[in-house]
Amino acid sequence: MDACGVCYAGGASNPLWNTTCADCAGVPNGTAFLDNCNECVGGTTGLDPCTDDCLGVPGGNAEVDAAEYATLVVPRTLVEHDLR
Repeated sequence: MDACGVCYAGGASNPLWNTTCADCAGVPNGTAFLDNCNECVGGTTGLDPCTDDCLGVPGGNAEVDAAEYATLVVPRTLVEHDLR
């Protein structure tokens, strides 16, 4: 039986060995998960989940400005590219 409690013909040489209970990092019975940005985080990845910006966008870059309004921060290269 593999770490997931499944018995496979061919044992550890079977390509499905330890896959039925693997987390997104491939760790059997691991705790990594896909966050709201669809990135594998937590567990053994060493990565933290993305957070929502002040507009509620997962991994977004909107910020609250001095007047307490949500402001979307757009990289200059993106603006230049969109104008062409």
